[in-house]
Amino acid sequence: MSYNPKSLYFENLLYSIENEINNYEDNYILNVDKYKIFEYLLNKYKTEPINLFVDNWYSEKYEEKKIVPIPFNVISNSNTYKYIATMIKIYIPYYGNSNLIKVHLNINVLLNCEYEIKITNNEISFVVELKEDNIGYCNDKINEIKDNFKFYTE
Repeated sequence: MSYNPKSLYFENLLYSIENEINNYEDNYILNVDKYKIFEYLLNKYKTEPINLFVDNWYSEKYEEKKIVPIPFNVISNSNTYKYIATMIKIYIPYYGNSNLIKVHLNINVLLNCEYEIKITNNEISFVVELKEDNIGYCNDKINEIKDNFKFYTE
């Protein structure tokens, strides 16, 4: 069975609402205005929608040591190759409930992305390795990811 963050998030939310209702005393439920209790529960359990600030993205550049396997058809005394990679970490700020980002989309699958994407309380980030021969590709991929986030959160 695969993990489905969408169903888990909503199952937990539904459980919390049901649990709260079941913990009310019968006398309270019978005498309370159903619209007031509905409004109370709606306000208590509502979730802030995602507001993604794709146009306010920023990045930081850093270097990272990489160790990669040498292809089988290369003759070498070692089976790994070490190099210093130039990495770019892209940050996209947002406002809203971070659970909705996880619920709304399976980010890595949706974006057909080989990059690890992290979600914090106020921004989404991912890292791209920058190589001399892939600068155009990196720019295209960054724009594609930003466009996908914008499309799937609007």
